[in-house]
Amino acid sequence: MHAIKCIVYISILFMMLTASEVFAGEIRGMVTDKDSGESIPGAVVKVENTRIGAMTNEYGIYVIKNAPDEECTIVVVFTGYKPQKKQTSGGEVNFELETAPFQTGEIVSTATGTEKIYEDVPVKTEVVTRKLIEAVQAPDLAEALSYTPGLWVENNCQNCSFTQLRMLGLEGSYTQILINGDPMMSTMAGVYGLQQFPEQMIDKLEVVKGGGSALYGGNAIGGVVDIKLRKPTVDRNSASFNYKMGENHIRKEFGFISEMVSDDMNFGMFLYGSTHEQNPYDRNDDGFSDIGKSKGTSLGVNMFYKPVDAGELLFNLHRIQEARRGGNRFTYPSHDADISEAADSYRWGGNLKYMHSLSSQLNVEGNYSFALAERNTYYGAGRDPNAYGRTDNPLQYLSAKASYNAGINLITAGVTYKTESLYDEAIAYNRIIDDDYDNYGVYLQDELDFMHKYHIVAGARVDKNSLLDDPIFSPRVSALIELSEDIGLRGNVSTGFKAPQVFDEDLHITQVNGEGQIIRNSDDLTEEKSISYSGTIEMSREINSQFVQIGLTGFHTVLDDQFQVVDRDDPSTEEQEFTRINGDGLTVSGVEIQVGYKPVKPLELQGSLTLQTDELDSEEEDFGSTRIFKTPEQYGNIVAYFDPIERLSVFGGINYTGKMKVPHYAGYIADDILETTDAFFSLDLGLSFKVAFLGEVKGWQKLNIGVKNITDEYQEDLDKGIDRDAGYMYGPMNPRMYYAGLEVGF
Repeated sequence: MHAIKCIVYISILFMMLTASEVFAGEIRGMVTDKDSGESIPGAVVKVENTRIGAMTNEYGIYVIKNAPDEECTIVVVFTGYKPQKKQTSGGEVNFELETAPFQTGEIVSTATGTEKIYEDVPVKTEVVTRKLIEAVQAPDLAEALSYTPGLWVENNCQNCSFTQLRMLGLEGSYTQILINGDPMMSTMAGVYGLQQFPEQMIDKLEVVKGGGSALYGGNAIGGVVDIKLRKPTVDRNSASFNYKMGENHIRKEFGFISEMVSDDMNFGMFLYGSTHEQNPYDRNDDGFSDIGKSKGTSLGVNMFYKPVDAGELLFNLHRIQEARRGGNRFTYPSHDADISEAADSYRWGGNLKYMHSLSSQLNVEGNYSFALAERNTYYGAGRDPNAYGRTDNPLQYLSAKASYNAGINLITAGVTYKTESLYDEAIAYNRIIDDDYDNYGVYLQDELDFMHKYHIVAGARVDKNSLLDDPIFSPRVSALIELSEDIGLRGNVSTGFKAPQVFDEDLHITQVNGEGQIIRNSDDLTEEKSISYSGTIEMSREINSQFVQIGLTGFHTVLDDQFQVVDRDDPSTEEQEFTRINGDGLTVSGVEIQVGYKPVKPLELQGSLTLQTDELDSEEEDFGSTRIFKTPEQYGNIVAYFDPIERLSVFGGINYTGKMKVPHYAGYIADDILETTDAFFSLDLGLSFKVAFLGEVKGWQKLNIGVKNITDEYQEDLDKGIDRDAGYMYGPMNPRMYYAGLEVGF
């Protein structure tokens, strides 16, 4: 409670300090496209290294009313354009931006907790843009990540389509999911959450691989994925409908957004909503689903308000509801099915954040976030009337942060407090979980920039977790050296940890041979710790009007006291029981190659290939293997954007997943086997055509058509029948699906 009081007092102090304004300058101007001369709405114009700034309106005009009354550097950024900086002492400053490929011009914040242009960040950051999300027709977070280098999302259950994100080959619980920088993915939300967060709420995704505990605390061993929420930029609305169809598999999606901003750009509101419905899919015609049926809705609002020139209040609130079920006999109640895995999930989530620039050197913020998640479940086989359960999982997060710009140093300090409660009841499996988790964190970071070519970030965090006796110290250091104008060298050493709480996959009870498989933590489980090393050399160059980008990254992660799941079955019970214990550890190493090429203005190509090895310190119990299961040694992707004429866009993408080791447990088959899978090449192709009728900003019609997984690459040896191992799944998440959609803006 002392930490909560401390954070509240600090937040109140921030508010008191904002009572007097210390800025008197004003900067205004227009941002336009250098080639066409057209205005650019939604561009961000800021005083460098501060939160002082503004967005351009629908006419490309910006006004910074709280600018320093002295000479300063103004920077303007917008996705798809080269960033531009100008020195000014106030008055009118106009910008003409030049187009650029790849991720140029993105503002990112996940790697350092402070906003920086992508090119200046010492920690390598992957950005999933709105352009990619719309091009792949991703309905949710899971599919939005499908073309991110070094990541892949997999389906882990034939019955209910439980998914998880793997980063650096590690299981989903090693990746921290953030929402606007806050760790708000609760234990329960991790089970189905990747498919529940709709694309309408996502502005972009920022991905940082390797240990991230120095900023974000626990569960950031593999890395972090930060969902950046959409903000309003102009007054406009749109509605969309998508229809996707495969062999005996149909999915329908509807969504809308509504934006509004005040004339002075001091207030804005972004509303969004979506619904989806899909039928169950039986790939091998055994009468049991291989992709479950689902139906869900979401509704949310994101708002900003500037009560004073130097301050901004952010607010967001969302509600997500989803019902999903897999197995058979879908027209009957779950307890009348031979197998049924069903979950009705409900989530309220929100955030209130206030940010203020006390001067051109000092920025402060206070923050409160919450997530209230609950669900009703059925995990059962053999028409068991007792396999119903329920889960309640509230989470709250408070933080306060201050950043001070001391010349070449940007010093950031913060405190955080996170509390989570979990009540889970599954009577048929003799499982009742009633736990509370608290974590207090304090961190300090220094960003050093000098000589316009050396950028160093050093920081550390101390966490006190309620499940551990001793505090956990998590340091990290990163550096960027600009060897030339277009060649950069990055290096990073970071640490991570994971505390011994209940994890998302524990709440999913997989059916094997008609029995439920459940996982429990051992009583003496302690935290895992990791250290990650990475180095990147990246070149981005224009050669004869052709853009070329090449990057080579090496990574090495060592994990100690690794959590391992071992068979500890009690033959007197009906379920098959597993226990999570501390093992010896593991090592993951590899290289990642990324290439971008834009030979002509209408065409852009990007590709990545990851080659990695992994090794457990000791053999696992079931098969005597020293490999991480479901982790290929080679994987990669290629994406192509082609805009041959105005308003016509073509997208092509290839995902490659190499061979991997996958455990296959007895049930449908006679004995447990460790399988070696085939490799997969999954190809997507899409086309969109846009017609403007009220201007490009406010009115349009856009038609989308395409095919996902054209070659129908899908697992061929799925288990069958009531005795199947429902967790024996690998490869692409979806079979071949044709889609058509219409979006109307007004």
